[in-house]
Amino acid sequence: MTPAESQAAATLAESLLARFGDPVSSEFLETAPFLGGELPESVARAIRAFRYGDATDALVISGLPVTAGPTPPHWNHPDAQAPHMADFWLALIMAQLGDAVSWSSLQGGQLVNNILPIQKQENLQTGHSSDVVLDLHIEDAFSNLRCDHLGLISLRNDDMIPTTAVGISSIDVTGPEYAPLFEPRYVIHPDDEHLRNLREAGVNEGELLAAPTAVLSGSPQAPDVRLDPPYMSALPGDVEADRALQLLIMELSANVEDVALAPGEILIVDNHRALHGRKPFTARYDGTDRWLRRLTTVKDLRRSRVARSEASSRIIDPVLEPLPASLELTGAGR
Repeated sequence: MTPAESQAAATLAESLLARFGDPVSSEFLETAPFLGGELPESVARAIRAFRYGDATDALVISGLPVTAGPTPPHWNHPDAQAPHMADFWLALIMAQLGDAVSWSSLQGGQLVNNILPIQKQENLQTGHSSDVVLDLHIEDAFSNLRCDHLGLISLRNDDMIPTTAVGISSIDVTGPEYAPLFEPRYVIHPDDEHLRNLREAGVNEGELLAAPTAVLSGSPQAPDVRLDPPYMSALPGDVEADRALQLLIMELSANVEDVALAPGEILIVDNHRALHGRKPFTARYDGTDRWLRRLTTVKDLRRSRVARSEASSRIIDPVLEPLPASLELTGAGR
């Protein structure tokens, strides 16, 4: 944004905070899709091109001036739950792409999630790790009800730690070596954060195995992708499918771009066409660590009604089709 647009964006975000108070209130979420005309024209134009075009898998919007207090030690800390003007800016932009949703198994069913390092979770494959590479993945790839778009806004990133991103459009998957990826020869599990919270809720892990799925779908010239390497595997004994999977991961990894989000910058990812991750860093746990907010949206809220307790709810309960016992995997993604 230009300096004038940045100031207008900050004024707009502050006015929304004052008017609505809570970025996940029904009043704001139902109003936000109709407030697109208040966005700076350059932002509105970029969002339209991103939503309706076919040339961009991810989008960065820069320019919102943001200051934040110390990075909280945990997502459930009161300071991590307090509404911020950046939440309204993120939610307003994401509302132009769809309706906000989240999961009952993530951060207590909060719609706006916190991405920050948490002690004793340094080595997990979740947004709360730090010591390890967060592998490239599609958000909630295990579920047919996964989001269509993912938005991340930076509140603090003093060390400019990169989010990583790559679009499926960066590689050519029309060759015969990729053909197995278009067939339901893979199983994807929920990630550690979903699993931990579901176990605490008394859900039997054996009920969380998903039915076989394809990794790629649609046109080979412009496919959708469904990939979460740490939590997936080809079906047992399917060497050809595993070879195709490893080739895809290798090719995508070779085309990764780093996106180090400064405070106020938003990264929007098409969750059907682009993968994202994060490079490792050393967490200090002193209030200066990287802190992002995350919001996910779907184009068709009705599609998840079967997994929401009531029509007004935006929180989805994981619903998985059981995997036949003969195809159960051993150790995948554990």
